[in-house]
Amino acid sequence: MKIKIIFKKKLPHILSLLRIAAAPVWAYLFLNGLYIYSIILFIMAICTDFLDGYLARKLNLSSNKGAYLDVTADFIFISTCFLGMGIKGWYPLLLPLILLVMFSLFIMSSTLKKLIYDPAGKFFGSFLMIVIFLSLIFPYSLLWDILLILVLAIASLSLFYRFRFLIRQKRANS
Repeated sequence: MKIKIIFKKKLPHILSLLRIAAAPVWAYLFLNGLYIYSIILFIMAICTDFLDGYLARKLNLSSNKGAYLDVTADFIFISTCFLGMGIKGWYPLLLPLILLVMFSLFIMSSTLKKLIYDPAGKFFGSFLMIVIFLSLIFPYSLLWDILLILVLAIASLSLFYRFRFLIRQKRANS
């Protein structure tokens, strides 16, 4: 009975950790041309992403630690996907580095007393998951080029909002 309660309390964290563990497996499948299996694993990762947040809210287990774990799991999985696609030549290898900058800015700005409202950044992770899914389902270079432009545009918009907020906050404190 006690194990069941502990498992229930840790289930959202376990789902996030599963997504982290799935990242290298996805890379192996993808890099070895096992695209159907990489798509299936990707869909499972999306399900764990949805489910961990849903369960945390439903079971009243939401926490800052859990939120950071969820975002970190997303970052690791998404970056691994783009790194794998970069190795295959689908996207520039620079893209995971851009994602690292975006993730770092999110972590740094989430420690501020007044949180940054970033409408572009709020949906950036979900958008990246959609880009990966579309790239896997429709592996065409023209689509990849269009999606890359959209990723860079939304990342730039998110950076703009964050820097604008920080500049305004600095002026208000002066």
